[in-house]
Amino acid sequence: MMKDGKVCVEVETEGKEMVIKISDNGHRYQSISVDILKKPPLSHGITYLYVEYLKLALAMKYIEVHGGRCEIEGDKHQGTMFTISLPVAAE
Repeated sequence: MMKDGKVCVEVETEGKEMVIKISDNGHRYQSISVDILKKPPLSHGITYLYVEYLKLALAMKYIEVHGGRCEIEGDKHQGTMFTISLPVAAE
């Protein structure tokens, strides 16, 4: 585990969307991508990360069901940034 690990959360409004950016500087066993999370969990051989996979896949599905989208950038050595965009409800 990294001693100097950091997580940063930013929230902003862009037009009719709320954008939430969550980034870290951690290292991973494998790079994470949207494509990996849309495949069945055991199809890419990461059985030791099964629970983490399910958490992310369910979160992405929940975001999509509410009209949002999720983008993932990064690699296993330099950290990851999740960008979540959700529509803002009309008042």
